[in-house]
Amino acid sequence: MTTTQPTSGAPRRSPARRAGCAVLLILWFGLLMVPCLCAVIAINQEIVLPLGPAPGQHVRAWLIMEAEQRGLGISTPRVTGDEASGALCVETHNRFVLWQGREADAIYCECYERGDDGAGWTLTSTTSQACEGG
Repeated sequence: MTTTQPTSGAPRRSPARRAGCAVLLILWFGLLMVPCLCAVIAINQEIVLPLGPAPGQHVRAWLIMEAEQRGLGISTPRVTGDEASGALCVETHNRFVLWQGREADAIYCECYERGDDGAGWTLTSTTSQACEGG
């Protein structure tokens, strides 16, 4: 007695192959979005994405169009300290991608305190270096 297995018209694909196709599709979509991002930054001169409630806690990309420099600036924050304690510092890394001119990357630290009433943050210090303890 022989048994026959049902056959479908299409061969069965492995999960790794399906995952690879999904990754390539996402990358392709990302590549197609590049002209849209270029248009937005050309019109607005910057793109700002908030990351949290602390002051200055946002990723920012901006267009640099100076006489001696042309390019793109990108700033990324890192929060040190605890928001619940009422004191925190935001360490910001500025990086530059310039096609004309030169500029060194910069790091600065801004420390804030919040009063007992839970009102807004008050700037206590600013330094041109990485935050201490982070």
